[in-house]
Amino acid sequence: MPNTISLAAIKAVFRAIKYFDKKNDSFEKKKTANILIINTTAIGDTLLSTPAIRAIRKGFPSAYIAALVSRPAKEILLANKNIDELIDYQPRINLPYLIKLPTLLKILRTKRFELVIVLHGNDPDTASIAYLTGASQRLGWEESRLSFLFTMPVKTRDEVKHFAQVRLDMLSGIGVVSDGLDIDMPLNSNDEDEALKFLRKNNVQTDAFAGLHSFGSKPYKWWPFDRMAKVGDYLYKKYNLKPIIFGGVKEKEKAIEMSGMMEMKPLIAAGELSIRGSAALIKKCRLFITTDSGPMHIAQAVKTPTIALLWSTSTQTGPVNKDSIIFYGNCSNKDKNPTACTETIQIEDVMKAVEKLFLNKSFCS
Repeated sequence: MPNTISLAAIKAVFRAIKYFDKKNDSFEKKKTANILIINTTAIGDTLLSTPAIRAIRKGFPSAYIAALVSRPAKEILLANKNIDELIDYQPRINLPYLIKLPTLLKILRTKRFELVIVLHGNDPDTASIAYLTGASQRLGWEESRLSFLFTMPVKTRDEVKHFAQVRLDMLSGIGVVSDGLDIDMPLNSNDEDEALKFLRKNNVQTDAFAGLHSFGSKPYKWWPFDRMAKVGDYLYKKYNLKPIIFGGVKEKEKAIEMSGMMEMKPLIAAGELSIRGSAALIKKCRLFITTDSGPMHIAQAVKTPTIALLWSTSTQTGPVNKDSIIFYGNCSNKDKNPTACTETIQIEDVMKAVEKLFLNKSFCS
């Protein structure tokens, strides 16, 4: 993230360059044949962009659509049929980024995009990349520090609407209509094989699972391990669901710590599977209990009934599927130093939510 001085210099350089631009024609949907979508952040943000990506494809059915993506975003969008090409992006601005940038810009310019849509990305570099593609039409968020580089800056700061809806609303000015808030993550046979291989490796004899995920991008988003452990035991004793603890490589030790608190030995998938393999395993779960995290959004994408334990009182990032129950912690997105937010969510409340889901849906069929 550039400091104040370097950001001022970047702005000055781009304002000077932009001064010599010829005036762009107004946007014409029928003349748009090549589109670049920029989505260069992590798992959850990418999944929340998929309703907008689906709407873009329906709005431009014959266009060539490419997406500039980070590594996690690429994993999410790998089998998405609404995108024709995925172009790799290095999200951290450092020396390797600067070394690779000229090659990336050359690739982007050769594609001759008429329209660039920034759904979500790091600020301010995504605005500058959108400009340097040479596309005559550039749609992005008005709040960007380089928003003057967009030909169609759109206000996206909304404290009420779900983030997926905000991204859909961005597109109204280019004639793209919402196709709903369903989140997309199509899986393929390789993903399924990875999940099955994991189950065979652990000699699993059942197909009745419950996914558990206590972790999050920030410690204050985590749910206490002892509470999740008790819920896992409850799911096994009452519903005969074998618990699986999900997470990344960084959470593996914590997952082992949590498993030590449980009477029923769970499967530990943390650090054992790729993002897509984890998604295939989450799809096999009858129920997924999770914090506000990438796996929560994956569960929504693969249509696994979800109990979400959110650190914030905001409704902007929570589940969108009807088979979901949401609990909110004691913090809001405006709190600068939130602590122990999810500790206010009680074990008994989660157990009652499980019972409610079981009454409303046949999990054992």
